[in-house]
Amino acid sequence: MKKKLFKEKQQYQGKDLIAAIILIMLILAYQLINNVFITPQQGWLNSALCLGVIIGLGWWINALFQREQKNVVTDKKIICKIDSWYQDKKKIALEDIKSCAVVQTPVIAQWHGMNIELPSEEMWSINGRNGLAIETKDGEQIFIGSSRAKEMAQAIKQALQV
Repeated sequence: MKKKLFKEKQQYQGKDLIAAIILIMLILAYQLINNVFITPQQGWLNSALCLGVIIGLGWWINALFQREQKNVVTDKKIICKIDSWYQDKKKIALEDIKSCAVVQTPVIAQWHGMNIELPSEEMWSINGRNGLAIETKDGEQIFIGSSRAKEMAQAIKQALQV
C-alpha cells in the first residue's frame, strides 16, 4: 500500500481576471437595460447580443471557479491532477527524478511574460509560477504548481531518502 507523504488541493485564484470579467458583464448589463427600457427603438439584435455575451462570460466565470489542482506525493511517485472543463493527470516516479527545486515568484509577476512557461518545460499549474521545477533522469523538465511548494519538496526528499 502506498503511503501518502503530502496531499494538497488548490482552487483557481485569478481574482484579477474574474474582476475584469465581472466589470465587463456589468457594462454589458447596463447596455442591455438601456436597450430594453430606456431606448427600445434600437432593435432586438443589440439586446440579444448583449445577453448572449453576458451568458457566455457567466459560463466562463463558473468554469474558472470549478478549476482545481490536486498534488499528491506518495512513497513511490508524484501525482498531479488538474480538473476543469477537462481532466488530466501526470504521474512521475520518484526514482526517475534527477533534481527538484522550489520556485517562488512574486505575486505581481505570476503571469508576466516568459514567467508563464519555459519552452522546453511541461507545466502543471492553475495558479501561476509557484511550485516545483523537476528534472527527470531522461532530461524531461516538469513544473508542478503548488501553494505549499517547500512542504512538497520536503516530502519528495523524505521519500527519496527512504
